[in-house]
Amino acid sequence: MSAPSGPPLVSVVVVNFNGRHHLERCLPSLFATVEAEFEVIVADNGSSDGSVEWLAERWPQARVLALGKNLGFGRANGRGVQVARGEFVAFLNNDTVVEPGWLAALLEPLRADPEVAASCATLRLLEFPELLNARGGTMTSAGYGYDIDFMVPVERRPVAHDTGPWRDVLFPTAAAALIRKREFLAAGGFDPAMFMYHEDVDLGVRLWLLGRRVVVCDRALVYHAFGGTSHQAHGLRWRERLGMRHNVRTLLKCYRPLSVLRAAKRIARIWLVHRAFGQAFWVCWWNLCHLPTTLTQRRRLQKRRVRNEGDLYRRGLITGAAWPPPSPQPPAALDTQTTAGWIVTATLLPGRHSAMGRLGAGWYGPDRLAGDTVRWTCGLAECWLRVEAGQAGRLAVELSLGAGAPAMSVALTCNGERVEAQAGSGWTTVSLPARADAQGLLRITVASPPWVPHPIRGDWDFRTLGCAVRAVRFRPAAPRPPAADPCVSVVVPTFNRWPILERALAALAAQTYRKFEAIVVDDGSTDGTWERLQAWRQANTGRIDLKVLHQENLKPGRARNLALRHAGGDLVLFLGDDIIAAPELIAEHVAAHRRLGEPAGVLGFTDWDREHMRVTPFLELINRDGQQFSYGHFRDGDDLFFTCFYTSNLSLPRAVLGDDPFHPAFTFVDWEDTELGYRLSRRGLRLVLHTAARATHVHPTTMATFHRRQRHVGRTVAVLLGLHPELAANDAMPPLVPRWWHPLARALVSPSLPLLSALDQCLVPLPTRLYRATLLTAFFTGRRQAMREAVGR
Repeated sequence: MSAPSGPPLVSVVVVNFNGRHHLERCLPSLFATVEAEFEVIVADNGSSDGSVEWLAERWPQARVLALGKNLGFGRANGRGVQVARGEFVAFLNNDTVVEPGWLAALLEPLRADPEVAASCATLRLLEFPELLNARGGTMTSAGYGYDIDFMVPVERRPVAHDTGPWRDVLFPTAAAALIRKREFLAAGGFDPAMFMYHEDVDLGVRLWLLGRRVVVCDRALVYHAFGGTSHQAHGLRWRERLGMRHNVRTLLKCYRPLSVLRAAKRIARIWLVHRAFGQAFWVCWWNLCHLPTTLTQRRRLQKRRVRNEGDLYRRGLITGAAWPPPSPQPPAALDTQTTAGWIVTATLLPGRHSAMGRLGAGWYGPDRLAGDTVRWTCGLAECWLRVEAGQAGRLAVELSLGAGAPAMSVALTCNGERVEAQAGSGWTTVSLPARADAQGLLRITVASPPWVPHPIRGDWDFRTLGCAVRAVRFRPAAPRPPAADPCVSVVVPTFNRWPILERALAALAAQTYRKFEAIVVDDGSTDGTWERLQAWRQANTGRIDLKVLHQENLKPGRARNLALRHAGGDLVLFLGDDIIAAPELIAEHVAAHRRLGEPAGVLGFTDWDREHMRVTPFLELINRDGQQFSYGHFRDGDDLFFTCFYTSNLSLPRAVLGDDPFHPAFTFVDWEDTELGYRLSRRGLRLVLHTAARATHVHPTTMATFHRRQRHVGRTVAVLLGLHPELAANDAMPPLVPRWWHPLARALVSPSLPLLSALDQCLVPLPTRLYRATLLTAFFTGRRQAMREAVGR
């Protein structure tokens, strides 16, 4: 930064709220800016983390506006503009790191074209600098503003019309934007009613309606810790609510009456589909309270406008989608330790949970195409396999463009090898020779021209897609010879269930597959289980290879860890102490592993013990619908979610488990198997349903007792989320935020539960929605109780 002899050309305004840790990275990069004279103004929104004092000590060259309280992003920036001395004003988030030439690149279009009122930088994600955060912003037909190309790889081929050093966009992303000070003030600046979010969308719409242009610059590079301050303080839900209420205000200010009605209809439909009635009330109430200032601003704008929203549609600045299209998902964080822990497997199914930990950048979430579970790329995507070190063979990728898509060339690369092939609407297998590196890794990229489905198919899919990938498979040049019959270690933890356990042991002794050992761990039983186990083993010598172990009551996870320390089998079969195995159970598990031919988990089918239990409509539901088991949602041979890692009838190779695989944080029953399933799926383990491996479950229960269990499940899910916070956004997990109807349901369920349970015992079927709502209410009640206890601590 050169010291200006007169007023600076640019005033850079940085808003800060308890973001000293962000400023420690932002300011050094900002003051390293070259080729522009500028001043720095930090508008502090009443920080309590010592930001103001730190700035005075470490960065005296920055002008600090200590606002004393949190005015929000827009108003704080407005205060900074009021004291700015520059001809241009740049807005910069405190959670950014800039390239030295960012400001000169932003100035270029404003100097070259007087019609351009504002420019914004190309934002990359600070955590993943190979990914875009935004190339300017656009808006849906319902008024939702969103970043263009969020989570898209920087190296992806641009779409056909993306040419030139800068391009028109609807709004300048205010994380790094530049505007002439006089035009900012003339347009009304950021709307002071908008505390945070959507203020840049609102400004961009107004600038375009006033006859001006907004552009994004390729050469202005800024790295952004997306949601750094606000997300840490409030979370995504708060962000969405503020964005929605401000969105409605912008529509009321800027759109013509008929367009407002059309957009309102779309918003109402979205609220109805998502049942976001609480948000709808809150947004409508806020806008009603602010209606007088909204109408005042509307009158001022309508007098000066030279364009209407129809012009913005025709220019492609507003999309036809009602809701922002999904973005590609964040890539798995990879390091040497992570890749070394991956399971050696020759198969990757991108649409399945077992692929999560091995997908790089450029993939959308799981999708369905012609009956198959797939993931779409965004035009460039990366994934990984781990096979034997240095192993040679052929890599095959099964891909498609879907119905109606034009044929196009797809490029596949793997560890330096590259091939191109034509792909179309059907499934195409593209293959090439491949050799793993010294760590056994295969790095695979799939590149294809990006395209948008809706203009071609009219299906309202506005994502920018590449191709859909169904499977990635590596076939070694020298296949392994067939393995000998594996030995199976059957692991059964037990606590105070001797009568049922005795039946379970007898069923194991009657297995047709004989190459197995059974390991039963008494988890501190008080009903004489330990003594009876000893006697049963002695009485059945020669019928079954049985090991019996004992520990204090440390719960099933630790009991299984103890058993695994004594397990000598190639495969481990986890059973519950209330599970009665069919005679062919172990044989079917072994047969499934042989067919798969690679490390995988095999889940058998567990039904109720209908000969010895009264199976009510409620019990039928929880066995198929997911509250206990999810068998009703899958077919034989399907790959399953990690939430289906049921250790009541599940087998997998001993080698993938390692030492003490069940986490010690679970000092209770519930979630310990889900947590292990999640970690194994991140390492690449598939979990496959094999319904021929059958067993029966002897566990009589009622709606009332299961309701209590679901409360416990709700209370204890916090332990799982503490270990893996990212699971809060995982679609396989149960909903973690109470629905709008939860307070009413909680008040109704408790008094009606005895009646509902009695009706169920009389075999009276009730509506599925009623069962689900009752159990979800119990889960949320447990969640609420756990959060209260956490606050109390």
